Amino acid sequence: MDEKWVVVYTRANFEKKIAHKLYNFKIDYYLPIHRVRKQWKDRKKWVDELLFRSYLFVKYSDYELYKDFICKIEGFIRVLYSNGKPLFVSQTEIENLKNICSDKYSISIETTKPKEGDVIFLQDFKVEGIISNISKTDKISIYIPSLNYYVTVSYQEIK
Repeated sequence: MDEKWVVVYTRANFEKKIAHKLYNFKIDYYLPIHRVRKQWKDRKKWVDELLFRSYLFVKYSDYELYKDFICKIEGFIRVLYSNGKPLFVSQTEIENLKNICSDKYSISIETTKPKEGDVIFLQDFKVEGIISNISKTDKISIYIPSLNYYVTVSYQEIK
């Protein structure tokens, strides 16, 4: 059976603090982090950034077991709901996010739908079962249905 994950909405800049507390209590969570190339006046540097600001994912079985504890962590706002039920993200989607974040490609989040009719091949990104469209020759957009987000992956390699 495919595990389910709930989406936890946090205060800004509390994602890593909450993740650290969950880690200490051995609660299964996922905080998507990716590498981004930042430019200052005098240098360029690759830095780790959150893929989704103010969101992290907690395995539903752990959330149900430790709900009272998780809801009292400083910075916790709420679990996202849809139609009166927690918004679930499948294990497959979590694995796809892990694969995308582990690859050495630049990633950005888009809330707009890519142009219809463009085709992309995903074998280079170790992602299966995702409908994808290409927005430019060097970028692909991957739709994450549970969150209604498009993750744009650029072919610009991280060095």
